[in-house]
Amino acid sequence: MVNNYNFDTIPIEHIHQTYWSKDFFISNDGKKLVYLLFHKNKTCSLQIADIDKRHSLKIAAFQDSKLSGVWIGREFIFSNNGIYSYNYITGKITIILKCRNVYPVALLEENQLLYISEVGTDFTINIISCKNGVNKKLCSIKGTVGDPQGYIRYKGIPFKNSITIIDNRYLALIKVDNNRTNGSILVFCLENDEATLYFEKPFQNLFCFFPILCEGNASSLFFSDTPDNYAGIYRLSIQGISITPVVKKNFDIRFFITDSSKKILSYEYIVPGTCSTEICLFDIETKKETFCSFSQGIHFPLAVFPEKQKIYYYYSNSVKIPDCWQLDLADNTKTRITTSLPWNFIEKRLCHCEELIVKNDPIVTVKLYKTNNTEYYKNEKYPLVLYLRGGPTVFGLNEYIPFESWLANLGYVVCSVNYRGTLGYGKDFINSVKGNGIGVNDIDDVKSALDYCKTIEYIDKNRIGVVGLSYGGYLTLKLLACEQDIKAGFVFAAITDWYTQQNETNAKEYDYWLLNSLVEKNSEYNIKHSPLYEIEKIRTPVMITHGCLDNDVPFSQIELYLKKAKGITKKIKYCFYKEEGHGLPAFKNENYYNWHNLLKDYLSNYINKNTVGVEV
Repeated sequence: MVNNYNFDTIPIEHIHQTYWSKDFFISNDGKKLVYLLFHKNKTCSLQIADIDKRHSLKIAAFQDSKLSGVWIGREFIFSNNGIYSYNYITGKITIILKCRNVYPVALLEENQLLYISEVGTDFTINIISCKNGVNKKLCSIKGTVGDPQGYIRYKGIPFKNSITIIDNRYLALIKVDNNRTNGSILVFCLENDEATLYFEKPFQNLFCFFPILCEGNASSLFFSDTPDNYAGIYRLSIQGISITPVVKKNFDIRFFITDSSKKILSYEYIVPGTCSTEICLFDIETKKETFCSFSQGIHFPLAVFPEKQKIYYYYSNSVKIPDCWQLDLADNTKTRITTSLPWNFIEKRLCHCEELIVKNDPIVTVKLYKTNNTEYYKNEKYPLVLYLRGGPTVFGLNEYIPFESWLANLGYVVCSVNYRGTLGYGKDFINSVKGNGIGVNDIDDVKSALDYCKTIEYIDKNRIGVVGLSYGGYLTLKLLACEQDIKAGFVFAAITDWYTQQNETNAKEYDYWLLNSLVEKNSEYNIKHSPLYEIEKIRTPVMITHGCLDNDVPFSQIELYLKKAKGITKKIKYCFYKEEGHGLPAFKNENYYNWHNLLKDYLSNYINKNTVGVEV
């Protein structure tokens, strides 16, 4: 199947994942842009661009083995095997530290680099001289900085907005406890080659809302918090140790930065009732708000220059590959600064998604895809694939997700559902699936999306399939136990038994938080909420796929499920991947193509005869 694969086709999952771990950085004068450029031969290069002249210069190249570990800061590059500094003017790169699990923070006076290193479940704060390489540990802390395990990570970078330096004297960071449920903002005073804990503010339920840090003016720190239902931005005065609210809204704030003067806050928020985000500029002194209007998609600020009337921002949607853009506030013109993936054939194979509200109380939004390749449509009515992503505490945004376009290009209308438990609508919306709401309230929302799709005139309600991954696989099995008119189900890494899941997963703290308590094996709760006890209700053919090395959703519960199903039904088939974990590999191997072809052929067999021959 690998030999039949055409690199020009979708999904390009590897490229998608590299964009979760990359970034753009704008120089303080707004003249230089540093970014990663990905190439068709599976390599990437570090580029420095002159924004006004639109001229880009390559200063370093990285091979595919390093792609997952490369990210860039305002002065540093970090890769899998060390920290490098670079010069904006000359493009010169200097090796500072050759070591794994180290992350640069800031360049202090006397050319000293402040950095974090991780060892097991601890981290240390260190200083190294860039002149003579003298290294000194300042202190050691239990826990992690940000979320290196990936359970809470915002954009795939452990220290993205989790650490900042204030006045070159104070270090503020977000420490996550080893249980990964709670944490703190820690502020250290850096004096006499020591890091002394100066202030601590605890946080709970980091799975819902992870705080963001940003340096403020006059020895202050801005941070996001959720003491009420929705997130706000607060200011911590370092000298007086006082906390005051700056911005409080009735929607979730996902991300924010300040301008160089620390007078303007620029934050990203999910537009209520949509799958898109926009940017608001907030003047800290006057409290004036300027809401920037964009097209559908996700937008978050990279740099703001009020005196130039310009904002640089990250932009992506279902047909736009992520890039850096410029907004001129004077005339609202938008200019694409980078073309990080200049492959026109990719965008031609991506599908526009329509953002819809299918239920108002509580609100349920969906993304609806329909292929651009009309040659695959042979009839007036088209089959539907209900796509249930993992989570639940994430948000299905209108962004670059090749997998969803690939499904649509096989000839299906694809409906991706933001069910309850999703981020974006406050704590109450998330908490509604905790405890007794799991597999109940979220399934009610999925049913609402399904009922809505059945009313769309071009959808054939007699040809419906459902595809679910991880938590979405769990919802798929729950849905098939109560919806008999679905013709095919396909799951990967599905939870089937909460007792086994909670006792054997590496994500125990997350599942304990989600279920509100420890689950007993034969308890009424486990029987009600686990698909293991609903096998006899399933009348639909189901294909179960799973990685045998999955530590997040342990394979043992799939063995239990299939053993029980053997004496009940012949409609459940399976395919396992001995060397895979929770998810298929980011870098393509034979299992990746096998799984996609299996999904394509399975759906084709049951709900769409027109996809035969369509490449993965």
